[in-house]
Amino acid sequence: MKKKNLMSLVRKNNNSSFEELYNSCFAPVFRYVYYRLKSREEAEDLVQNVFLKSYKRNNGNFSKSFLFAITRNLLIDHWKKKKEVPIGDMSWFIESIADENNPVKEVWRKEDSIKIKKAISELSDEYQEIITLKFLSGLTNKEISVLINKKEYAIRQIQARSLRKLRELIKKYEG
Repeated sequence: MKKKNLMSLVRKNNNSSFEELYNSCFAPVFRYVYYRLKSREEAEDLVQNVFLKSYKRNNGNFSKSFLFAITRNLLIDHWKKKKEVPIGDMSWFIESIADENNPVKEVWRKEDSIKIKKAISELSDEYQEIITLKFLSGLTNKEISVLINKKEYAIRQIQARSLRKLRELIKKYEG
């Protein structure tokens, strides 16, 4: 069943549809959260809370943007409580997205995870967020613009700048 149809059924409080939606949206939400937290256990806990809150708050407006808004808010709350974010091993993460169809796929495959982690960590928070929402979680520019309250053309510009900067940083670690 397509996600739009599932969301329609979820709006009607169909629990089996919510389960299907959970199964289809878990991976992009988890990738976004894991990349931001760098801890698999914390990411799993936070993602569970995301889906729990989305189910409880569902008032007929359930969408991918709604789900990521909850995710983003829970991440902000998490960071307020915890000042330091540990950097964990990302090798399993890099391998898990290697089969994803996105423009940075070849970079993920060719570069070693330490170089990539280092390069991404040097990006500004805004660039990191755009990269993770767009390429790791698969949100559209329109969905991202709604989520972070910026115009869609601004998202495209930030995305282009962040990818350019990421390429520069990766080259820096190669040589």
